[in-house]
Amino acid sequence: MKVFLDANILFSAANPESPLRILLEDITRRGQVVTSAFAQEEARRNLEIKRPRWLLLLDSLISDFEVGVVPDRALGLSESDLPELETKDLPILTAAVNVRCTHLLMGDRRHFGSLFDRSVAGLKVVSPILLAKELENA
Repeated sequence: MKVFLDANILFSAANPESPLRILLEDITRRGQVVTSAFAQEEARRNLEIKRPRWLLLLDSLISDFEVGVVPDRALGLSESDLPELETKDLPILTAAVNVRCTHLLMGDRRHFGSLFDRSVAGLKVVSPILLAKELENA
């Protein structure tokens, strides 16, 4: 299992009381956690504005993650695979596909709309609840 974290997951996991941190620890024990510099910077910007005291927790959290490179195009994806995606969401999906993640962990369905709970180019777009259930059944 190789799970890519988007910016809103990083933001939420920086909360010292977030149950998401426990889920990420479980994923790390079973597989690999990946993010990108793009996702990290978005999370950092939002934390600076909304929760600056969580910034140190973000840094300690991501120190154990692999950081995926964000190329211009995603391997194995066509335009028909990307319905209704906003331009700002493409780097997240592109990085997750190119570093060959099995899951893209999202905190908000609206970002990936029609791709949510589906597989695209071998990548399943999931919420924390869906991923926790999948781990529980594994």
